[in-house]
Amino acid sequence: MMLSAGAFAGEFYLGGSVGNANVDVQAQTGADVSDVLLSDLGLSGTVTLSSDSLDDTDVGYKIFAGYAFDNYWAIEAKYGDFGTVSEVAVASVNVTDGIDTLVGTVTLGADLDLTGYGVDFVGSYPVSDTFSVFAKIGYFFYNADGTLNLGFTGTDNGVASTFSDSGSEDDDGSDFSFGLGGDYRFNNMAIRLEWERYRINVFDTDFDTDLISASFIYKF
Repeated sequence: MMLSAGAFAGEFYLGGSVGNANVDVQAQTGADVSDVLLSDLGLSGTVTLSSDSLDDTDVGYKIFAGYAFDNYWAIEAKYGDFGTVSEVAVASVNVTDGIDTLVGTVTLGADLDLTGYGVDFVGSYPVSDTFSVFAKIGYFFYNADGTLNLGFTGTDNGVASTFSDSGSEDDDGSDFSFGLGGDYRFNNMAIRLEWERYRINVFDTDFDTDLISASFIYKF
């Protein structure tokens, strides 16, 4: 989270924010589910997607510290947590590994947790003695923790069968971030409203993460 430079010229400050995090990922298609079950697991047969539920919005928060050089420029360091993206896909399957034949319903559940830290340069314009607008650009180092849960209900070689499995993987990277907002100052404190965008590339997938948040900032 950033403070506009004009709010506390020549001062250090701390802040925290909470808001709405939206991760712009695409829902699974039938081809995606088939790829997981057939290619990744080494099976052959038919996979038909029945339903898919994607929750790409969660509560996000940040903590940050900064220094305002003057009324126009500041630098800030931050840590952010963008919550969890969750998706559940249900598919009908008739697949085999050459020995066992599975006929029934597969449920694939995936969770993606995004966190990271970065540095921003903030340029502000004081509209009045108490209110400033700002734009910022920075560089962000992110980490993604992914979890995949698989469940099956149906028959295995004609015999009723139910089983489940799970696995996890993490990935990381870095890219530019940017944002716009405004600060309202009172005494040695300020309130901020802000929109930010982060470019993310994990697990061979590019997507944007937006955070719209409100912050409380304190000069010390």
